[in-house]
Amino acid sequence: EFADDDDGEFDDGGDGWGDDGGDGGWGDGDDDVQDINNDDNIMSGAKQNQFESTIPEMTDSSIHSNCDEINMIPLFAATPDLKSRSRIGAMVGIRVANLTNITTDQLEVWGLTPEFPFIALKFEFGPFYLNEAKLPKVEVGMCRKLSPDEKLHAFRLSWTIGERLNNSLLTNKEWPPKGIDMKDIPKASAISDLMESSAKEYALCLKAVRKYKGDDQQALSLLLDEGQSKKLEKDLPSLAKCRAKFSDIMSKISTKQEDEKSSAWEAPK
Repeated sequence: EFADDDDGEFDDGGDGWGDDGGDGGWGDGDDDVQDINNDDNIMSGAKQNQFESTIPEMTDSSIHSNCDEINMIPLFAATPDLKSRSRIGAMVGIRVANLTNITTDQLEVWGLTPEFPFIALKFEFGPFYLNEAKLPKVEVGMCRKLSPDEKLHAFRLSWTIGERLNNSLLTNKEWPPKGIDMKDIPKASAISDLMESSAKEYALCLKAVRKYKGDDQQALSLLLDEGQSKKLEKDLPSLAKCRAKFSDIMSKISTKQEDEKSSAWEAPK
């Protein structure tokens, strides 16, 4: 009785389970399955996305090392901006609170307020950083925190500083920097260890490492020798000179901006 004619309904061609007809059953139409999840497009773009997200190792390590070094200097702060191959850069901040030789009145004249603790320089580089022919760009402004995605706010000197950097330093004549090889950039961790072991400032430790071409032990021996250390220190500019130079640069930029404004407002003769 299990083989009677009525059982044939389980094998016929209208139930959508075991037939080969075009009814959308499980066993048919494999070549016409729609790309519901957009997998084809995802896979076609995978190689391009992988390339875009691959930042050259030398670039990554050099920018991180440079930012680490900058962070050892009390007046400055820095953070890398390494989101993708087409977004490689760094953000360098000047701590306004540490500009102790500049008066509050002068800061107000420049349009700097306590609300924004950093004067920020946002740099954009090519994929190969210092070994890259593509000219870098810089944007200047104030910011509340040092983050690559932080919005920069203009102050009175921001446009002037940015234009001077872009038109005077970041030019075909000056870039790529001459005499700088990324392979020769000291590791920030090595400088940090020397600072801790010798109790000397960043600039002196960096100079010692460069003097001995990256030999940490020879650099440390020099730093621990008071006579040799003081001799090397004489070649460094004093903190007072650095502050005075910075103040002079800012004042000249401010004066130039005022002169440009005055010229623009003068009536034609």
